[in-house]
Amino acid sequence: MDRRFTYDCIITKGEDAWCVSFPQIPEAYTDGKTREGAIANAAEVLKLAMGGYIEDGEMPPEYERLAEVVSVSVEVSDEDIDKMHYETQSQAAEVLGVTLSRISALIESGRLESKTFDGRRMVSIASVEKYAASPRCAGRPAKVG
Repeated sequence: MDRRFTYDCIITKGEDAWCVSFPQIPEAYTDGKTREGAIANAAEVLKLAMGGYIEDGEMPPEYERLAEVVSVSVEVSDEDIDKMHYETQSQAAEVLGVTLSRISALIESGRLESKTFDGRRMVSIASVEKYAASPRCAGRPAKVG
């Protein structure tokens, strides 16, 4: 008795081969030197996996759409790249375990670098990390040079 099984297959190009996997059947993976070879090997490995389920008296997983390829396009500006090095004042406060008013005081004293993006004041991640690693004294931060 022939049975037909269909599953989503993910094919990715590696340095030396095309790699194939099935999200619903984790034990079924293979590769091939060419895309066509990888697809042929994928059919063989899927057949072996399904045969294993049937031989063991188990039901293979029900087909469910788990994979889809979509193209996503973005534009990256110099400001976007610069912004990657900053975090919100709330995030900085959480990292340092202090209040937002303390973050404001640290910015005003020059101990934390800040920059405004789209009208929102952000704090340099590097300056937060530097401050976190420095010894701290009680009281208000002194103005830095």
